[in-house]
Amino acid sequence: MKGKFKFPTSATAAHYIVKFRWIIAVVFLGLTIFAACMLPKTNVSYDLSSYLPEGSEATVATKTMLAEFGDTGAATVTVLGVTAEEANKIADELSEIEGVSTAMLTTYDAENSNALYTIMIGHPAASNETNDTMKRIVSYADNYNSHLAGTSYASYAQRKEVTDQLTNIGIIIAALIVVMLLITSKSYFDLVPIILVFGVAALVNLGTNFMLGTISYLSNSIALVLQLALSIDYSIILLHRFSEERENYPPLEAVERALSKGIVEILSSSLTTIVGLCSLMFMSLGIGLDMGLSLSKGILISMASVILLMPLFLLLFSKLIDKTKHKCFVPNVKKFFGKTLKAKYVIAPVAIIIIVLSFAAQFYNTYMFQMNSPRYDTELAEVEKYFGSQNVMVILVPKTEYATADNPEGNYSRQAQLCADIVAENPDTVSAVTGLANINYGGFSLNAKMPKATLVGALETYATEIEENFGISISSAQVDWLYEGYIAKYEPSYSGNHDNYAIKVVDLLEYLASDDYVSYIAEGGRGEAIAVPADKKPMIASLRNNFESENYARLIVSVKTPVESAESYALVDTLKAMLPLYYSGQCYVTGETVVTYEMYQAFPSDNTNVTLATVGFLLLILLFTFRNLGLPAILLLSILGSTWMNFAVEFLAQSRLSFVGYILVSAIQMGATIDYAILLANRFNAVKKTTLDLNEAMAETVNAVFPTIMTSGMILSLTGIILGAMSTGAVSNMGFLLGKGTAFSMLIVLFVLPSFLVLTDKFVVKLDFSYIIGKLRRKKKDAAEDSAEIKDN
Repeated sequence: MKGKFKFPTSATAAHYIVKFRWIIAVVFLGLTIFAACMLPKTNVSYDLSSYLPEGSEATVATKTMLAEFGDTGAATVTVLGVTAEEANKIADELSEIEGVSTAMLTTYDAENSNALYTIMIGHPAASNETNDTMKRIVSYADNYNSHLAGTSYASYAQRKEVTDQLTNIGIIIAALIVVMLLITSKSYFDLVPIILVFGVAALVNLGTNFMLGTISYLSNSIALVLQLALSIDYSIILLHRFSEERENYPPLEAVERALSKGIVEILSSSLTTIVGLCSLMFMSLGIGLDMGLSLSKGILISMASVILLMPLFLLLFSKLIDKTKHKCFVPNVKKFFGKTLKAKYVIAPVAIIIIVLSFAAQFYNTYMFQMNSPRYDTELAEVEKYFGSQNVMVILVPKTEYATADNPEGNYSRQAQLCADIVAENPDTVSAVTGLANINYGGFSLNAKMPKATLVGALETYATEIEENFGISISSAQVDWLYEGYIAKYEPSYSGNHDNYAIKVVDLLEYLASDDYVSYIAEGGRGEAIAVPADKKPMIASLRNNFESENYARLIVSVKTPVESAESYALVDTLKAMLPLYYSGQCYVTGETVVTYEMYQAFPSDNTNVTLATVGFLLLILLFTFRNLGLPAILLLSILGSTWMNFAVEFLAQSRLSFVGYILVSAIQMGATIDYAILLANRFNAVKKTTLDLNEAMAETVNAVFPTIMTSGMILSLTGIILGAMSTGAVSNMGFLLGKGTAFSMLIVLFVLPSFLVLTDKFVVKLDFSYIIGKLRRKKKDAAEDSAEIKDN
């Protein structure tokens, strides 16, 4: 009979890992080559609106708009100090840039000689193709005193800043870690195995991101840095274990023994970090799942690389490690911390007061939900200085509703009324609402139906504007041919007087720019056709396409207030309440304000979910690790206190926090730095068994764990500070929060937690599972004995 399956012990696992080290090396070599080949396959998203919940109103509205109108990028260009003639020339030259669908001179301020252009790009706003087009537009705009804005430029600016910063950040952080490891290591050659293992882990992690489909630029930009800072501990643990075993054993046996002892420590250390990162997946916003998966994958790969691959490198370089040993530069801090423990009756209550105040203060933080780069915000401010707010919302309404045979224009009259009412009822927040029902172009309404005589008069009145905007000059004879051709194509059975036949202006323009009209003129020998320049045809075609699809009409709401403001958020609610009064069918409101508003509404519950998940998972790990009811609470309070202090400082500084940075750093700080508290508590439990003096035991404990905590903590803290100082926007905000938060965790663990543990030791001992179970057993035994005695009597 076969025996039951048993999980291998750490010693058995270590033995086989060392035994088959070359096979493992070949597997990692294959993975590394594969990952290097797949690096270009990773899709990075710079559009955080795509991470809204699948069923959210903004997501449904955006998908509907994309299905109806297509996914096109847009940008605005402001050119200062140009004449009207130069402004029109620039519009033509912008239209000719590769990738630009249309470029229109939206506004010309003759008094100040400033021009505002709207550019449409035939690819999604955050796509690689749009990014290439934006490069060409930026290069052209650099020839003038210009400023850019719009969704496509926002994505371009974000991508450029992140790409430019990452290389420099990586180099500086790598140099920092080298210096830190040299100070805390015992051999100069210790660095080589660590660097090789991390290099492999980093490449495999980045090269496998393609399996996640698309990852956000936030995850992509911080993944390498956080993987390095969070997982360097694993290499240090195994390296220190190897150094200890190498003093008594030959290299092969030393590696095997070191791995046997180090596996458990590495697994437990990585587990708390992974738990913190996986807690992000409890967010309703998809960015949580994105960051949780991509970042925890990096930690898992690092852990596996250290356990499976590093033993080979330690064996290969063992002689060089032995030959390059140096003295330890970390000071003995036993006396210093022995003195601080004398103040434990002051330190503990003061720390509790600060923690409680920090807990209260962090509820008053303010958050930002836009992720634009500072470069973009600066450019946008310049555009708005000259042409007002560029905040735009989009409304989608049913296209044909209320139109009847008796009133075919019913939908347009209702649409025009809605546009007028939105402006009238929201004068402080809305400057204009534009739809096909009320748009004016070249001096007349595009939606107006004009008989031939009326159109001839309009053409004469607005001849200059028409030629400037559409590049055409139309004679009276050509107007006759235009009407004849249109009627022949669209209503050939019409037998009435052509002079009385009214055609919508936008329909005439589209027909004029079509090949059907050119053919009609040529076939009938009607003289020279009206020449519509090729670069103007896409613009004419877009007049209707921008505002009407097969099922929906699109209204553009120009908003006076900032994207992220209480006034704009209130306007979203107002618009959603107004639309059902005009249309019984499904209507939608979307735009950047709507997206940030939904993030703003989702944030409180997401923050609560992530915090509860992180605390819950860590509590389970601590209960399993210590088998004690009191110790996990003390350790969690210490680390939670450090996170509250981190965010309380932001409140005192009146800083606005990136909501993503707040949630991410909360999870990472708790998940990664709880290791410091676990390390201290574990060592204290072991040391206090050898001495009756708790102060003495704690001083010795802190001295023993000080090098590990300082090495790990300083690397993570300085990594965050460098990331914050050298990056911008949300990434910078996350970096500073992580750096500051890790520093608080180190200070709490080294200076406050020792006092907590010494003061509560007698209480904690009585909450140990073994003590509680023993006490229950004694009570049960005593009860049984009492019962037996009563029975005997």
